[in-house]
Amino acid sequence: MDIARPRGEVADLLEGGHRQERFRDIVLPEVTLDLLSRIVRENRARAELEQWQVTPRRRLLFQGPPGCGKTLAAAVLAGELGLPLMTVRFDALFSRFLGATANHLRLIFDELPRRPGVYLFDEFDAVGQRRAHEQDVGEMRRIVTSFLQLIDTDRSASLIIAATNHPELLDRAVFRRFDVEIGFELPNAAQLAQLLALRLTPFDISKTFLKQVAERVSGLSYADAARACDDAIRAMVLDGASALSESYLVCALEDMHRKHERRAASSPSK
Repeated sequence: MDIARPRGEVADLLEGGHRQERFRDIVLPEVTLDLLSRIVRENRARAELEQWQVTPRRRLLFQGPPGCGKTLAAAVLAGELGLPLMTVRFDALFSRFLGATANHLRLIFDELPRRPGVYLFDEFDAVGQRRAHEQDVGEMRRIVTSFLQLIDTDRSASLIIAATNHPELLDRAVFRRFDVEIGFELPNAAQLAQLLALRLTPFDISKTFLKQVAERVSGLSYADAARACDDAIRAMVLDGASALSESYLVCALEDMHRKHERRAASSPSK
């Protein structure tokens, strides 16, 4: 049993535990990796920084398209710091009863000093949307205001990470509450090739081939490319093959690329 799993009143609001991910398990632009590494170093040196009346940056806003590493980056930070990753369950956070959602938020923030960890608010635009939104019914204004008040008064050692695919929906006051905003983007061909090599480490596939196939399927997210690797391995196993041939990988990636293009074509234009 993971002793870091949430218990008590917050058991239904949070899920998670200790993570094994490290920087070696994620592919991101060098500038993003350097920034995340700096944040880890700052939080490890918290006591030294506080001697100079300075605190580490621990309120992070991740923004970017889906499948580009935001959730994995949160897991990596938790793993590197030796802290549990606590993901807020929005299905339990929101309540139809007036004021209950704000109370749930308060329970989560009360947990931060008691159980140090990395607290992830994924799909954060559900909490921090603009208070002047045309469909706002009043309760959302109270939720946003409660979040802003709670994050302002938080003095714990826990990291707070908010991740969103739609930063344009966030209330302007939300941005000021975070120490740093980190953008996540779709990978280029070189980053895709790096991810494929990482995902397929047990197999003997040339890096030259991975670079070539990555260029053919540019536009895929990290998550889509990882799923394609898993599909290729499944096909290999079901065919009774003893090795992952290049044809398995090409078929899986091209199939995922076609699905990606169909999703892009069917999505409403901005």
